[in-house]
Amino acid sequence: KQWYQRRVRGVISTLGSQMSLFSMVSLSVYRLISVRRTVALRRSPQSFLYISVASFIIIFSSLAISLIPLAPKLENYFVNGLYYKDVPLFIGTPSKQDHIAILETYYSKFRSKDGSVTWDTVRRLVSGMFSADYGGVRGKEVHFYGNDGVCLFKYFVTSQDPQSFYTAMVLVIDFLCFVIITVSYLVIQVVTVRSGNRSATRNSNKMSALQRKIALIITTDFICWIPFILICLLHYTGTMDATPWYSLFSIIIIPINSVINPILYDTTGLVAAIRKTLSTVFGTLPGTLTGTEMEMSQMDNKK
Repeated sequence: KQWYQRRVRGVISTLGSQMSLFSMVSLSVYRLISVRRTVALRRSPQSFLYISVASFIIIFSSLAISLIPLAPKLENYFVNGLYYKDVPLFIGTPSKQDHIAILETYYSKFRSKDGSVTWDTVRRLVSGMFSADYGGVRGKEVHFYGNDGVCLFKYFVTSQDPQSFYTAMVLVIDFLCFVIITVSYLVIQVVTVRSGNRSATRNSNKMSALQRKIALIITTDFICWIPFILICLLHYTGTMDATPWYSLFSIIIIPINSVINPILYDTTGLVAAIRKTLSTVFGTLPGTLTGTEMEMSQMDNKK
């Protein structure tokens, strides 16, 4: 039951973080298209189609990334070791290499070739070492989501980890998402400034508010993802041992970014309306949106 709970927590955590990131990419591209087109996409057949396709891709991609490590046929890539209860020969959670070393000592004719021994073969040979009394001996998989006490996606890998390629692929995808978000909002900034120059006096406050919002979006994503990806790279190359930092990034920094994003990307004016209501009830609140920012949010919603 404990191993099952770890996997569920890992899947939910990975699913949430990836859906948040992919949603931000989709919204950034949608805003970019809306800004560059003279006719808004909102409430049009093209808008409905875009939202439907984007939603399907976001959900499918996030589910795939979070569930692929649990595929039974891929256990040779995502199982890092086996745990044996009350078996002194196997201490802790020995890896496949540790098992092979023991099996080669026990079976004089057994010699492994790199990458040729599967976990099924390891289980079968280990089972043959012990009596079948009392149900025999079977190790419990130490899975992709069970390598750390926090039971989250295994971002910090080394070249010896079988899932290093998969983790690297996910990190590359996340980095590309950050690049798309950054480029989209930089283009939005340029297009908006050029458009605003025609009526600079009337729109100066709105332009300043938009510039602050874009800068905040890019800065928060940069602070959360770029240092994290760099640390993953340094850990992989052996330059540093980032294991103690795993909980900090996986439990605090990345989830905080997922929580902040819906607030920064709010296009419905909901956040602005809530803050205005609170200001009315409790007085002026720090960071309360000004009337210009409220109007900007409403205009964004009408595009």
